[in-house]
Amino acid sequence: MVQRLPEAQDVAACLEINAFDTPPFYSTSSESFRNSVEGYSAPQGNYDPAVRSLHNLAHLFLNGTGGQTHLSPNDPIFVLLHTFTDAIFDEWLRRHSPEASIYPLENTPIGHNREFNMVPFWPPVTNAEMFVTASENLGYSYEVEWPARPLTLTQIITVTVVAALIVVAIIFAAATCVIRSRSYRSEGRRPLLGDQYQRYDDHDKTQSITCGSELLMMKMDELPDFRDVENKLGRKVPESLIRSFTGEAAIRCSESHARADDLNTLNNKIRFLRQQMAHLRSIDVKLMHQLLSINEGIESIRWVMEERGGVASREGSLTGSLYSLSDSQDASQQGSCSDGLDGISVGSYLDTLGEDDPENDSPSDLTDSFSNKPVVEEETFKKAPHRPRVETDEYYCFG
Repeated sequence: MVQRLPEAQDVAACLEINAFDTPPFYSTSSESFRNSVEGYSAPQGNYDPAVRSLHNLAHLFLNGTGGQTHLSPNDPIFVLLHTFTDAIFDEWLRRHSPEASIYPLENTPIGHNREFNMVPFWPPVTNAEMFVTASENLGYSYEVEWPARPLTLTQIITVTVVAALIVVAIIFAAATCVIRSRSYRSEGRRPLLGDQYQRYDDHDKTQSITCGSELLMMKMDELPDFRDVENKLGRKVPESLIRSFTGEAAIRCSESHARADDLNTLNNKIRFLRQQMAHLRSIDVKLMHQLLSINEGIESIRWVMEERGGVASREGSLTGSLYSLSDSQDASQQGSCSDGLDGISVGSYLDTLGEDDPENDSPSDLTDSFSNKPVVEEETFKKAPHRPRVETDEYYCFG
């Protein structure tokens, strides 16, 4: 004895079958909506001889008169059961909208081919003419709440992905709101002046104080007396006019500081050039010492040549070179016009440099190296005493 009735999910699974009927168009057909709704196959469409579902399962549950095929119309529930079965068939037609051509044309049980007449209608009506929905063609409809369709694997995956995207979007929106709220709070507590304006050295502090004092003095001296203007006009002077005056004063203050900076830069460059010129003059003195050494060597050679009999006159080229070197030494001690100093001596030049550069040594420290004492004694340029010539075959050795 059957102890259960068909469930709502069985009806939903039966409505999802696409094919109306499949060969052999009998109680053994598989994947057939017709065979499943009659109850010979499982609700999902697969055939199993031991399975009874939907229509057949309800008859077996009623038992008695309702459980026997030739006596079941005598059971009062027969009409209700077959009415609901017809409602399932009408819902399948509405969902799938099949063509009349899919109805089996032949090889079906007697009376069930497409062009066979239905019993007991008169005038005759074929099966194909009744293969239509009831509400649009037969004038009646069923008020039934059908169970929800089961979700397929594709639908489940789609729903999962959409739900995950929604969750991610919600988390992103919440994080954005939190970050913005924190940034607004930090901006509300941020000082008006940043670190680059709050950190300055003593030089900048001195300049700012000086500029501020100069600006205040300029305001006091240059701003007109607005009280007379206010008394004459009978209204207060606009603040924009006052700001324009103070702005011009600030611009003039900044320009004066810029000029002062340029002047300091120029003074530094001039001091550097003077130091370089002093260095060049010291190199010139060293060169003069080397020339004097060469002069002594030339004089020694001249003495040797006199001893050998090759006496050169004072007007000769060697003597001329000697005197030209001595003259150039005297001229270099007094300063030359070609070095761009206009005849100023080295000592006077260093005195000028010392006045501009207090950090360097005073000119008195350099007096010894640039004194007016001649570097070479006058006896150096006098003619050496004539020695008696000695006739000998010996060679001179120069050590």
